[in-house]
Amino acid sequence: MKKFLILILFSILIPIHNSSAVSPSLDETMEFLINGDGGLSKRSWSITDCNLTIDDHSSKSILKIDLNKVIIESIKPYNRLGMGFYGECRGVCEKVFNSSGNQEGMPYPNRTGWTNMNDIKWNRNVKALSHLFGNFCTGAKSAF
Repeated sequence: MKKFLILILFSILIPIHNSSAVSPSLDETMEFLINGDGGLSKRSWSITDCNLTIDDHSSKSILKIDLNKVIIESIKPYNRLGMGFYGECRGVCEKVFNSSGNQEGMPYPNRTGWTNMNDIKWNRNVKALSHLFGNFCTGAKSAF
């Protein structure tokens, strides 16, 4: 009888233990998507209400991306190597500013897609993007 009770106790505790795993926070998810596994050049960023701002020191530009305009179904690998991603948007979702905070003189200041290179393989980006759009930001749904 004792063995039976111990078996029941373990069968109850094991599912409870597995369900208590902590999922990544919004900050952890965005840090991974933007900077990958922490290469040499880290970009600083902030996010408020799914409006992402990235300070891209290497190109001396500031990107502002409305993640709720990104069409989730359109996200795909950036290139053949799959080390980054690209997603189309409903209207303009990415705006490019110079370090002074204006768009004057910036090539393609308004973009209808979100492009990000993070040196992370596609299958890992898919997991992080699914977590982002499944838990924090709504994204835009495809019309079809």
